[in-house]
Amino acid sequence: MESQRIESNTYRTYNQLVEDFITGQPITKKLKARVYSEALALQYASQREFTAESRSILVEALKSQYAKAGIDSANGILSAQLGMLSKSASYTITTGHQLCLITGPLYFPIKILQIIKMCKNLNSAQEGKTFIPVFWMASEDHDFDEVNHAHIFGKTLEWNDEQGGIVGDYNCESLETTLLEIKTILGNSERADELMALFNESYSSDANLSIATRRLVHALFGHKGLIILDANDPELKKALSPYLLREVAEQLSNTLVAQTNELLTTDYKIQVNPRPINLFYISSNSRMRIDLDNKEFRTENGSKTWQLDEIKAEIVEYPERFSPNVILRPLYQEIILPNIAYVGGPGEISYWLQLAASFEGFGVQFPLLSLRNSFVWLDAAKMKKLNKLDLLPEDLFLSEPDVTMKLVNLEEDANEIEAETISIMQSFENIAQSFQKVDASLKAYTLAEGRKTEKQLEEIKKRLIRAKKDKNREQLDSYWNMHEKVFPKGNLHERYDNFVPYYLKHGAVFFDTLSDAIDPVDTRLCVISE
Repeated sequence: MESQRIESNTYRTYNQLVEDFITGQPITKKLKARVYSEALALQYASQREFTAESRSILVEALKSQYAKAGIDSANGILSAQLGMLSKSASYTITTGHQLCLITGPLYFPIKILQIIKMCKNLNSAQEGKTFIPVFWMASEDHDFDEVNHAHIFGKTLEWNDEQGGIVGDYNCESLETTLLEIKTILGNSERADELMALFNESYSSDANLSIATRRLVHALFGHKGLIILDANDPELKKALSPYLLREVAEQLSNTLVAQTNELLTTDYKIQVNPRPINLFYISSNSRMRIDLDNKEFRTENGSKTWQLDEIKAEIVEYPERFSPNVILRPLYQEIILPNIAYVGGPGEISYWLQLAASFEGFGVQFPLLSLRNSFVWLDAAKMKKLNKLDLLPEDLFLSEPDVTMKLVNLEEDANEIEAETISIMQSFENIAQSFQKVDASLKAYTLAEGRKTEKQLEEIKKRLIRAKKDKNREQLDSYWNMHEKVFPKGNLHERYDNFVPYYLKHGAVFFDTLSDAIDPVDTRLCVISE
């Protein structure tokens, strides 16, 4: 297999704010955020403060979470990683994602592979410090519709359930029908049986979605040293409670993020907007936004209300009932982890860039940011079609007119017509100048006739294009059928396809190939071809 990088001016997967950030534009200094590099990671690690008590709480919480999932943390690589995490010279590189069904889109595992690669590079580049990859499970998310499906071989698998509340607490018992559907799609092969055994074990009826996701991700990536964290943990949230007390008393994040948004709003699209209180309240089968109305705190449906002293008392006694929203979740992450860098997609990096001032206000170190690598995987069949069409992988990213021009060999014809048109129009200009000496009105008439002729030539050109398109319809259809598979629903297939079809064909080599191609500091699109 081969890989190549596509220049960003050919195809770009990120927005203007992210582009300006990763290319070091002046906005970077104003936002007080920095792009990841190995040198900066080592520098940040030397400045990172994280107490022995915090490490102990973190490691014990992780051990308990793995135990609840039936995973032995006392032996093997997991035990070694947890042991290293308890030491003062260890640091984390983190990514996070929603608890998508069987990992959802391809960029779910890509983000994980990137933090593993980053830690591997850092650990081999120096001695004295250890870097550990951590996957943050978004178990407190309550948008079940965003995680209840996966796309395999163009088919959409969906888990229909209405349990309500945070997605991590959803019981997997109702997944039985969906798992049977997956089995039918996978068919019969050794790798299909391997995957189905893994899915059945992970999503067993006694598991919730948090446990199931931990089992699945651990089975796929635990042997590479990945640590999986569920922050919906009472012991971990105790560390967050002092910051939540400031949030409800001062509305600090709202003020500071709003100031950053004012800085950005003229030139960039704002990814997230803060609220006066950036918290949710978790109760049985619900996660409700907390609003502030005339000094009274209330859940969005009004079922629970507090005065300031009352909500502060509940935060101290029951911190697990409070859930940070997108504005405060990153802060929570950096409070409970000895973290150095965060890997995210373009949307994530955009909203992280809005938060640096808020971190500073809370007195928490803001991490380095790394844009996740973006991939296109071209299998042997697609490469064969490209070769047959005399196209290169980068031609998949041309505009439709440019593709048509190249596929049906229109460029030479178009250039010839253009040259003839210029020549003819020059002739009309010459005639008009000559006629002007006889009668000035003849110049205007001649030029008008010239414009008619120009339009007729343009119509001839259009008819030629249509005729050549019809003559080359088979090639064009072949190209666009392939293009739809690379860009399903108009997006890169990494945002749509699940890993399963690739794993069925290549096994674990698929992940190894992605890992080998990952470069944490190269943000150009990577094309892998078989």
